[in-house]
Order: sequence, then C-alpha cells, then structure tokens
Amino acid sequence: MTVSEPRRPVRIANCSGFFGDRLSAAREMVDGGPIDVLTGDWLAELTMLILHKQRSRNSELGYASTFVTQMEQVLTTCVERGIKVVTNAGGLSSGAVTVGSAATLNVLAPVTNTIASSGTIAIGPGGGVTASSLGAGALTIAGVSGSTATFTDTLSSGTLNLGPVGMGGSATIAMPVANSILSSGAVTLSGADNLLSLSGVAAAGNTYTLLQ
Repeated sequence: MTVSEPRRPVRIANCSGFFGDRLSAAREMVDGGPIDVLTGDWLAELTMLILHKQRSRNSELGYASTFVTQMEQVLTTCVERGIKVVTNAGGLSSGAVTVGSAATLNVLAPVTNTIASSGTIAIGPGGGVTASSLGAGALTIAGVSGSTATFTDTLSSGTLNLGPVGMGGSATIAMPVANSILSSGAVTLSGADNLLSLSGVAAAGNTYTLLQ
C-alpha cells in the first residue's frame, strides 16, 4: 500500500464582503500571518447598484475602486511572497484599464488587458503587460537581474502606437510577426540586458518607426 504524504492546508484570507469594507483589511490579512490566497468579494446587491450608477455616468467606471487602493498597499508583498489574489472587483467594467494624465500604473505581475493611457505605465521587476494598445502615455520598463520586466504587443499585424519609452535594464519588448512599433517620443535604453524581440518565421517583416 502506498501512503501519500499529507498536504498542508491552503491558507485563504478574505479582505472584503462589499463595496465599503475597511481599506486596511487587505494589509491586515497579508501582514497578519502566512497566507496563500487573498480573496475579496465586491458583488453584493448594494455594490452592484452603486457600480451600475457609476457606469451610467461614466462608461470607464463600474469597478470597485477601493480594490485598487488596497492593492497599492499590498501588491508588492503579494508578488514577493507568491500570494495569489482572487477577486471579482471588476464588477460591471469591460476589463479595460484607463490611466489618466497625472497617474502612474505600476505593474509588478503579469497582466493581459486593454490599456488606454495618457499617463505613465511603469512595468517593474516581475511585471509584464500583454496588450494591443497603450495610448499616448509614457511606458517605462525596468527589471532587475533575474526578474525581468516585459511588454508584449498582441497585435498580429498593424501598428502599435506608443508615447515615450524608457527601458531601464533587464527589460523586454516582444512583438509578433509583421508588426510595427510607432513611438511619438524618444525611446531610451539604459542599463544592461534590454531586448527588442522579434519572433516568428517572418521576423524580417517587423519594423520599428521611431519619431522624435
């Protein structure tokens, strides 16, 4: 008879039950002891009514903005400790992300989304953005040795329009076959181990158009 080794329990901590729970809850759960998964629920009936009213006034809304505030407090720790985040905070949102002109979106984990930015998207160590559009805002990509930062363009063809791009080391921009990057600002590469990656059998069809 084969005796399997006992597996330890999965430790799950919850930080929200509705739109209005205390903002410190996520930090309390992450700092309160070793956990594997951080969860949060934002789909209570009253929450859905609030999100519907928000979205009816502004189509870019409809998600639980308090979740974003909580993640700003704990996301770095979650990435460092391998804590998974499971949530329905997207609510009624279409899944797109909008970054305003005075805002910065810090990405420290892999993300696949549609992003419209007039501000700054900063992809840090361990971060990765997979998208087919970013808007005219600035894009900064800076990893560290052993933990790269990556932007992947998901367009199968056509042109990806970007604002100024800064690659600060251990950074990668990956493009599919027969595609173009059109930058309206300077593309600056500093540090070591930066990579512009062309993939596919028709890699020669890729072009980069850099306009100052």
